Amino acid sequence: NNKHITGITNPYIIRRGCAMRKNAKIIAFILVAVLMFSLTACGKNSAKSIVGTWKAEISAADMYGMNEEELIKSGVSADALKFSMTYAFSEDGTLTVTTGNESMGTTSQTVKYRAENGRLYTAPDEDSEISEETYTVYEFSDNSLVFTKVGPEDATEGYEEILAAIYPIKFTKID
Repeated sequence: NNKHITGITNPYIIRRGCAMRKNAKIIAFILVAVLMFSLTACGKNSAKSIVGTWKAEISAADMYGMNEEELIKSGVSADALKFSMTYAFSEDGTLTVTTGNESMGTTSQTVKYRAENGRLYTAPDEDSEISEETYTVYEFSDNSLVFTKVGPEDATEGYEEILAAIYPIKFTKID
């Protein structure tokens, strides 16, 4: 499986372990940026249903169909390939997204959100207005939150390959 990742093919990453370590931060940043840009929720639940803290463990190797054993043999740290994302939805309409791991550290951003008609709309930051332009479709149960796709389709034009690698994202309720 030789998917194209932001202009770098998998064999290049496998041969260039240090390039992957540098790109791990870029991949995490892109993931957060895309999710913050397009974060949505689609389900039949109100905003209160998602209030709480949700965590997803993400493997860049799995996301992009790479062979983790070969990456490790080439000198890439297994820790650099795995990171977590935590979404903390508050009743006051703020959402804090934290991503990272021990090797690359963590980064957080807090934004406004509104869940309405099965969609979660977000603002780019706490001081901006909530965008009505994009959303992320999700499925929800008591302990599971799964982001399945971004909508509307015309808002994601040009990002199809990245989004296909990212979604679905499965979160488990931790608080």
